Amino acid sequence: MPKLTPPITTKDLKLLEPGDELSDGGCPGLRARRSGSVVMWSVLLYDSQGKRRRLEVGEWPDVGIPKARELARKLKETSASRPAATMTLADVIDAYARTPAGTRPSWTEASRQIRKVFASHLRTRAGELDEPSLQRTADAYRAALSAAAAVRAVKPVLKWAAKRGFVTPGLGRSLEQPQRIKRRERTLTMEELTKLLAALTDHAHDGAAKAMLLTACRREEVARMRFEDIVTTPAGDIWTIPAEVRKNRTELEVPLCQLMQQLIGRQGRTSGYVFLGPKQGRLDNWSRWQVDINTRSGTSGWHRHDLRRTAATMMGDAGIPPHAVEVALGHKDPHTQLAGVYNKSRYAAEHRQALQALNDVVSGILTKLRTS
Repeated sequence: MPKLTPPITTKDLKLLEPGDELSDGGCPGLRARRSGSVVMWSVLLYDSQGKRRRLEVGEWPDVGIPKARELARKLKETSASRPAATMTLADVIDAYARTPAGTRPSWTEASRQIRKVFASHLRTRAGELDEPSLQRTADAYRAALSAAAAVRAVKPVLKWAAKRGFVTPGLGRSLEQPQRIKRRERTLTMEELTKLLAALTDHAHDGAAKAMLLTACRREEVARMRFEDIVTTPAGDIWTIPAEVRKNRTELEVPLCQLMQQLIGRQGRTSGYVFLGPKQGRLDNWSRWQVDINTRSGTSGWHRHDLRRTAATMMGDAGIPPHAVEVALGHKDPHTQLAGVYNKSRYAAEHRQALQALNDVVSGILTKLRTS
């Protein structure tokens, strides 16, 4: 009787020596191999053409044992049902969505941008994709910002696909964002800000826009704000943004000043997302809201991300020092690169002071609106 391979355990993974590889009895084909300090998951499988392949699944401990087995099984199903030779770009995008990177909150929007900008290539066989054609498509796309976002999003997908033999090695490595893209420097003037605040309500997209101004946080961070992430401390209410929601993948604690606390309290709930979309879920369709708020406020030419830049400018104009503004913006190292090696302070007091300055400016505008 053949000896059964036991399932891999956490203890087994910790004891792996460099160069050692383990087979998992819990999922045939799943392997764990240590290379230096890294333990990498991979799965050995045969596609529908009978070709043996090894596909990377992820890195332990970021990808735990149950998750590695789940991803390995999905990859085996995908490979068996659709061989690499017949995979299209759309299939590659779907396969990438089942990887750890494809489960990040930002992937939904990234996938949408890829499919929108590179729509003419979605049915092209992955092995026949070529970089010049992709570049011409991005350059010719009518919305330069969307094209730039799609290029940024598709490059890691193509890199991942190349490692698995789905696309030509190196495909996408030299893709460039459209040359006509210029770095945005737009901020709202005090007149525009007054018109905007006069038009904003306290709920849904409007409430989230107010929160962006009062916290200097990004759109997706505010859209994913949950009551469960807000706690009361002796120093005041603190909103903790989970690392997986943030662009730099580091957790951030945001002190909530008076106007922000009032805004949250007006939602009338104590669990789930603070700002709800039309179907009582997470906010989406920001483009439609942008058109609507421009009409209601009588403003134009600004983008919702400009609210964050406006908040930073307001803090600077209020006398907040640059490093404190950087802290409020949630940047990973609010000091020089060398200082960041030694100084790990997050300047909590300065963060609260910076957001209090925002609170005071916005409060002053709202007071004038009520008395005018």
